[in-house]
Amino acid sequence: MMSLGSDCPAHLQQHVWKQVQTLYCSQTQPYELLIADYMGCLQRNRELEVRVGVLDKEAAELRDEVSALNTRLAAFDELAARDFATKAEHYKSELQRANSELTSLLRDKSKAYEELLSLQRQIDSLKQAQEEAAESAELTAAEISGLKTRLAELSKQLDEEKQARALAAAEAEARVAAKAAAEAEAGRLKADNQALDVTIKHMMAKEAERLEQINRMHEEMMENAKRQQVEAGAASQLLGLLTRRRSSAAASTSGEASAANSRRSSQNDTLLQTATSAASTASPSAAAAGGNHGQLMWASLKQKMGLPDAFVEPLQERELPSAPTKRIQAHTGGCCSLAFQRPGHLVATCGLDKTVQTWDLNLSMHVSTYHGLLGSVNDVSFTSDSRHVVGAGSDKRLLVWNTATGQVVHTLTGHSNGVSCVSCSPLDEQMAASAGEDRCLKVWDLARGYSTRSLPCTKMPTALCLSPDGSTLITGHLDGTLCLWDLRQNRAGSQPLAEVRDHSQAILCLSPTSHSDRLLTASKDHQLRVWDFRQLGAVQVTVCRHDSLMVR
Repeated sequence: MMSLGSDCPAHLQQHVWKQVQTLYCSQTQPYELLIADYMGCLQRNRELEVRVGVLDKEAAELRDEVSALNTRLAAFDELAARDFATKAEHYKSELQRANSELTSLLRDKSKAYEELLSLQRQIDSLKQAQEEAAESAELTAAEISGLKTRLAELSKQLDEEKQARALAAAEAEARVAAKAAAEAEAGRLKADNQALDVTIKHMMAKEAERLEQINRMHEEMMENAKRQQVEAGAASQLLGLLTRRRSSAAASTSGEASAANSRRSSQNDTLLQTATSAASTASPSAAAAGGNHGQLMWASLKQKMGLPDAFVEPLQERELPSAPTKRIQAHTGGCCSLAFQRPGHLVATCGLDKTVQTWDLNLSMHVSTYHGLLGSVNDVSFTSDSRHVVGAGSDKRLLVWNTATGQVVHTLTGHSNGVSCVSCSPLDEQMAASAGEDRCLKVWDLARGYSTRSLPCTKMPTALCLSPDGSTLITGHLDGTLCLWDLRQNRAGSQPLAEVRDHSQAILCLSPTSHSDRLLTASKDHQLRVWDFRQLGAVQVTVCRHDSLMVR
């Protein structure tokens, strides 16, 4: 048995040796039969040659016998003429017999020559077959050498496969360990999630109790305002009555008794002081209740929520500038949206170049650029604390950047199509809302980086914003419709709280105003509208002849 190397396994050597033996037998067995036939033909040729020699010898003997017979015939002719005819006949018969035997012998000889020629042809064909067998044997030897080379390559590949399998086994063990660690981490996260659910439910219960307290306070304040308004009216009537009585008493005759006048005057002064103090006490509340009932209510809510009490100036109409004061090339391909920092002096822009950029309005210079989105950035918004900026991309993602470092804090995924708009809560720096081309609204927890709620829309949203208190989501749609979504009470439903079509074409942008119950809208119908939540309609309309409108 041949050796394939010390590195090759024994069973592989036996298998290759069996294959080589099988190949050798299959290649040499046909030629063994040919060689055996060739040897048989050679043996028959030798036998035929011996037989031809014997026949030649017999023919020579017959010729000698014929010559002897001819000699005897001549002698007989000379010696015995009398019995010539009989002997001649006898010799003729013998001659004919000899001639017939000679003819048969010649015929056998010709047959033997023909057989010899056929054997020669067979020998030639066998020689040719032997030459072909030799060439085939050479080819077989070449194939065997190729098989040996292939065997060496297979042995090398086998060693490499063994090493790869060892590495794969080690990697599989590492992955199993990582899977076990991930399952343990998943169990821990699940437990944390359950604890968070319990905490959130507890917080929701507390928030509900707090809202009930606020509602009760609101009702009590409204009742107090109405009562104080009635008291202020009664005090005003009493003050007028006392004034008329005092003037009439001054115009009366001087013949009345001085003591009665002094007592009446003292009584009137006492009543006047009482009415004046009541009117001064009730007039601010009555004026607030009569002038604007919502001022007292919203001031109490702000005090309850810990916000500063600030008087809100009414929305003043300003004339739009006829030309820009300065032009800045912010984005390559076009700018899609912008957002102001409130409070602050920065503005963020986004565009088709897949970036978000911030600009300083006081210095009119570029501040920073934020990268990370794979498609165009459709909208941008600052959080209420101005520490983060959120960009909505056409690649179905939202990115949250740290405005100080420029690093990506969270990648918000969940939309099945491009995200068209985003808005952050004015009060909660950890809350944002987005709308996408998949007709889905999503509320995001920016602290943990995942969606807390999803609302499906029947209409395509094109703009959205959150109310100043963060409890209402307002969306503008492609057909000019405005929808209000209550984020506190309508948690299980998917229908808007109110739906009003206020524009004739698509709404481009929504922006809250300084009034807590008013909203500024812009549409493709070249109109800016001041929209009132209480009336569910526009209270002021401004027509602007521009190609497109956007308000912030």
